[in-house]
Amino acid sequence: MRTYKLAISLLLAIISIASFGQTFNEPFDDVKMSTMVMDHYENDSTAPAVILYKKGEFEPNEFEFTVSIRIKILTKEGYDWANFVEEADRPSYIKGVTYNIENGKIVKEKLSKKDIYREEVVDDEYTRYRFTLPAVKEGSVIDVQYTRTGLPSDFRFQEKIPVDFAQVILPQSQYVKFKKQVRGLIRITPKSNIEWVSEKIPAFEEEPFLSSLENYISKFEFEVSSVSFPGYLYHSYATDWSTVIGNLMGDSKFGGRVSVSNTFLNPIAKEFIAKDTSKYNQVKLAFDFIKNHMTWNEKKTVYANKDLRYAFNEKEGDVTEINLMLVKLLQKMDFKADPIVLSTRDNGLLNPYSASLDKLNYTIARVLVNGKYHYLDATEKLLPIDILPDRAYNGEGKYIEIKEKKYGEEKISPKAYATHTTYDLDLKEDGTFTGTITKTYKNYAAFDFRKYFHSLGSNEEFIKEYTTDNAGLDIQNIEIKNINDVYKDVELEMEVVISNQCQMVGNEIYFNPMLFEQIEKNPFQKETRILPIDLTYPRQNNYNLMLDLPDEYSIKTSPKPAITKLPENGGKYFYNVAAMGSRIQLSFMNQLNASYYIEAFYPYLKEFYRRIVEKNAEFVILSKNTNE
Repeated sequence: MRTYKLAISLLLAIISIASFGQTFNEPFDDVKMSTMVMDHYENDSTAPAVILYKKGEFEPNEFEFTVSIRIKILTKEGYDWANFVEEADRPSYIKGVTYNIENGKIVKEKLSKKDIYREEVVDDEYTRYRFTLPAVKEGSVIDVQYTRTGLPSDFRFQEKIPVDFAQVILPQSQYVKFKKQVRGLIRITPKSNIEWVSEKIPAFEEEPFLSSLENYISKFEFEVSSVSFPGYLYHSYATDWSTVIGNLMGDSKFGGRVSVSNTFLNPIAKEFIAKDTSKYNQVKLAFDFIKNHMTWNEKKTVYANKDLRYAFNEKEGDVTEINLMLVKLLQKMDFKADPIVLSTRDNGLLNPYSASLDKLNYTIARVLVNGKYHYLDATEKLLPIDILPDRAYNGEGKYIEIKEKKYGEEKISPKAYATHTTYDLDLKEDGTFTGTITKTYKNYAAFDFRKYFHSLGSNEEFIKEYTTDNAGLDIQNIEIKNINDVYKDVELEMEVVISNQCQMVGNEIYFNPMLFEQIEKNPFQKETRILPIDLTYPRQNNYNLMLDLPDEYSIKTSPKPAITKLPENGGKYFYNVAAMGSRIQLSFMNQLNASYYIEAFYPYLKEFYRRIVEKNAEFVILSKNTNE
């Protein structure tokens, strides 16, 4: 990427010697009154806005890409489509116009230059521009045109609102050769060898449990394959993963960061080796040290843009600076440790058949201990070894053995999101419950709980929030164990009084034995689904209720046992209520064994949760014993 930027900068300097400034036309012709009075889009009457026309055009001689777009704002919910954020490596040409009807006539108001905000430079490569079209209201039509140097990373035919017509024109440049990849399910029609169009494109609808819209929304992705200018320069870019990884190994801001001595880490490595003879504990010492010493600046990049010593002294860095520092420390402790480069969930999946350096935007570490690889990401202070943040689970990454000049595919399977909950309660005649609730949070559930608890800051604030979310729950006392020990499960024990969970009808008491653990809504609501289901990690939820009944009451009716298994060992749930004298015991378990299910599995998951919701809604009925 950085080499490409330098090459393009030189190319542009050369071109500018022999070319005149470009004159830009208005984005579109004047808008018609029929468009102004349009109050809904015929192909989607619920759309808050519609893109009437979108065009992307590459100008090969100037090496610029221009996007022209016209949007009709239909409701207030569509106002956000008048907000734009664009990134470019050189100053962009931006213009915009808003059209409205006033006194029966179409009037227009132009976007002012003072309303275009230039923001931070991202990794010294991009400038971010923000702007909002003026005077936008229901019924407005907006035109926007912006030009950037070079090719964008992609051109979207589909958006989260309908697109009536989209077009891209891509003449090949004599200076720059590029390739494109097609993503998505929408038909894109070639009109010639340089022009593609699509019409009546439905809004992309994000569904629950979807990895990233970047994997499925219909678009072209661009990758530069070579830059040449006769007599000045020629550079060929990666066409396969071997070349991409080789370039990364040789880059001063990746392989070079690990290859240098980094002697500032020597005394730390020596201390940890002497401190514990257990190899695993030595890794923990190194991991926890880097994790707690460094603060991630939230930059996702495959480059360590700062020298590791400088980042160490600053106690802040991007993801690659932090995790390469960890790799180097582990290597100094005589461990086999390597970086793994990958694409985060929001960045889309890596294509195994089409190499792309631009798609790599994240680095983690792996270390070999007693014949087993462990995976580490020191950007998150509340994560242990072998638990990575959600963003890092996105198909395969590439491990890189820099010294050996080797690489390979690496897919890391996440551990389950697991909870275990036990209610041990007494039911009083007045319909209140007293006793204890014990919860255990494991793996990602523990991580989520720790983040949530630390955001609140105290037991008192936690009680306040927890009881607000669970009406009728009164927490008398609370103990939270292992909140700061990330290598142990979080254990929560509460002494409670529960009210408003029973219905008293004559001599009978009705209550739902799931209490606050009831699953009330099926997460899969649509009739059909065309996209796969990505849960990020497997799930396991266990719930047990042990309830002592009042002496005067006995069970009249209780839910029948139920068990459902998904095909191909995809998961299961069971539900069982058992009566033992004056004691009721409920066992419920909901388990999904995979983190990813193909779309054909959707009907099974929908039915699976339908049954869970139905069973979770059933009541126990107690009857008061009467002496005849």
